[in-house]
Amino acid sequence: METRTYNVYKIDELPKEAKEKAIENWRATDDYVWHEENVKSLEAFCDYFNINIPNYEYSYSGHIDSSDIIIDLKEFAPLKDSDDLTGYCADFPLIEAINKNGSVSNAFQAWLEFCIKDYTYSDSDKNIIEIMQDNDYDFTLEGEID
Repeated sequence: METRTYNVYKIDELPKEAKEKAIENWRATDDYVWHEENVKSLEAFCDYFNINIPNYEYSYSGHIDSSDIIIDLKEFAPLKDSDDLTGYCADFPLIEAINKNGSVSNAFQAWLEFCIKDYTYSDSDKNIIEIMQDNDYDFTLEGEID
């Protein structure tokens, strides 16, 4: 058996290059954690209005395929808050947009913009560093989590 001794550092203690390496390592191994909740919001919205879920994709750029369906909101109980769908924050852009003019396309676009913004933030240096700090991770000088 061999015993090795080395120093570990908090993210803020690392030299610039090691800090950048730690952030890049995180990006390479971490997934966007809110994907499933976002999808559940869209599914609940579509179920509520009995419409087919469109093809969609989101990352740094996104798209959503939908013809503009206008919902006659008088036929449905009003959507007031996220508890009417899933209770998750991705419900809000859908609710706000559909309540504005009944346009499903506008609601899908608002949801997609929310998802892209959230995804982009989750992948930002600021957010990654906050996660590392909040979880009190230690790093080697090579930027590896110890």
